[in-house]
Amino acid sequence: MKTYLFKVVVERDDEGWLAYAPSLKSQGASAWGETSEQALESLQQVLKMTLASMREHGEPIPASLN
Repeated sequence: MKTYLFKVVVERDDEGWLAYAPSLKSQGASAWGETSEQALESLQQVLKMTLASMREHGEPIPASLN
């Protein structure tokens, strides 16, 4: 299994917290939670699914932290 490192942004919004990986945002790599911890946990699952889909479809995965 390969390990990837991505910059993650966590921001407060009107109803909770938004977490996203800027380099994968166009692929939908974002998640929401009532707490920052929940948003990060959800994002981890989203990132796993996003990367699996990208590998399956032969899409390039960013090699550096963005």
